[in-house]
Amino acid sequence: MKAIVFAVGWTLAALLLIAALYSLVRWARRDRRGATIVGSALVLLFGGGLVPDSSRQRTEEAREDKGKKGAESGDPPEPGSD
Repeated sequence: MKAIVFAVGWTLAALLLIAALYSLVRWARRDRRGATIVGSALVLLFGGGLVPDSSRQRTEEAREDKGKKGAESGDPPEPGSD
Protein backbone atom coordinates (compact mmCIF):
# COMPACT_ATOMS: atom_id res chain seq x y z
CA MET A 1 0.00 0.00 0.00
CA LYS A 2 2.83 2.35 0.90
CA ALA A 3 4.51 1.72 -2.46
CA ILE A 4 1.30 2.50 -4.34
CA VAL A 5 0.88 5.84 -2.55
CA PHE A 6 4.53 6.62 -3.26
CA ALA A 7 4.16 5.79 -6.97
CA VAL A 8 0.93 7.79 -7.30
CA GLY A 9 2.56 10.77 -5.58
CA TRP A 10 5.57 10.76 -7.91
CA THR A 11 3.33 10.33 -10.95
CA LEU A 12 1.18 13.30 -9.95
CA ALA A 13 4.29 15.38 -9.27
CA ALA A 14 5.68 14.50 -12.71
CA LEU A 15 2.38 15.36 -14.42
CA LEU A 16 2.24 18.67 -12.54
CA LEU A 17 5.79 19.48 -13.59
CA ILE A 18 5.04 18.67 -17.23
CA ALA A 19 1.91 20.84 -17.16
CA ALA A 20 3.83 23.73 -15.57
CA LEU A 21 6.61 23.52 -18.14
CA TYR A 22 4.08 23.33 -20.98
CA SER A 23 2.34 26.48 -19.78
CA LEU A 24 5.71 28.20 -19.32
CA VAL A 25 6.68 27.42 -22.91
CA ARG A 26 3.31 28.64 -24.20
CA TRP A 27 3.73 31.91 -22.26
CA ALA A 28 7.30 32.35 -23.53
CA ARG A 29 6.22 31.82 -27.13
CA ARG A 30 3.44 34.41 -26.84
CA ASP A 31 5.50 37.12 -25.13
CA ARG A 32 8.95 38.28 -26.19
CA ARG A 33 9.73 39.30 -22.62
CA GLY A 34 8.80 35.81 -21.48
CA ALA A 35 11.19 34.25 -23.95
CA THR A 36 13.98 36.47 -22.65
CA ILE A 37 13.27 35.51 -19.05
CA VAL A 38 13.07 31.79 -19.83
CA GLY A 39 16.23 31.96 -21.94
CA SER A 40 18.15 33.76 -19.21
CA ALA A 41 17.03 31.22 -16.63
CA LEU A 42 18.10 28.33 -18.87
CA VAL A 43 21.52 29.89 -19.46
CA LEU A 44 22.06 30.19 -15.72
CA LEU A 45 20.77 26.67 -15.14
CA PHE A 46 22.77 24.89 -17.83
CA GLY A 47 25.68 27.30 -18.10
CA GLY A 48 26.85 26.78 -14.55
CA GLY A 49 27.89 30.39 -14.18
CA LEU A 50 31.21 31.79 -15.28
CA VAL A 51 33.98 29.21 -15.44
CA PRO A 52 37.44 30.72 -15.87
CA ASP A 53 39.68 29.34 -18.57
CA SER A 54 42.32 27.21 -16.86
CA SER A 55 45.17 28.37 -19.09
CA ARG A 56 44.26 32.01 -18.50
CA GLN A 57 44.05 31.36 -14.77
CA ARG A 58 47.49 29.72 -14.76
CA THR A 59 48.93 32.65 -16.68
CA GLU A 60 47.52 35.13 -14.17
CA GLU A 61 48.84 33.07 -11.25
CA ALA A 62 52.30 33.00 -12.84
CA ARG A 63 52.24 36.77 -13.27
CA GLU A 64 51.25 37.22 -9.64
CA ASP A 65 54.07 34.93 -8.51
CA LYS A 66 56.55 36.81 -10.67
CA GLY A 67 55.36 40.11 -9.19
CA LYS A 68 55.85 38.77 -5.67
CA LYS A 69 59.40 37.61 -6.40
CA GLY A 70 60.32 40.89 -8.04
CA ALA A 71 62.90 40.97 -10.78
CA GLU A 72 64.66 37.80 -9.67
CA SER A 73 65.68 35.59 -12.54
CA GLY A 74 65.80 32.49 -10.40
CA ASP A 75 69.58 32.29 -10.38
CA PRO A 76 71.34 32.29 -7.02
CA PRO A 77 72.88 35.64 -6.05
CA GLU A 78 76.52 36.15 -6.92
CA PRO A 79 78.93 36.13 -4.01
CA GLY A 80 79.90 39.60 -2.89
CA SER A 81 76.82 41.28 -4.41
CA ASP A 82 75.23 41.82 -0.98
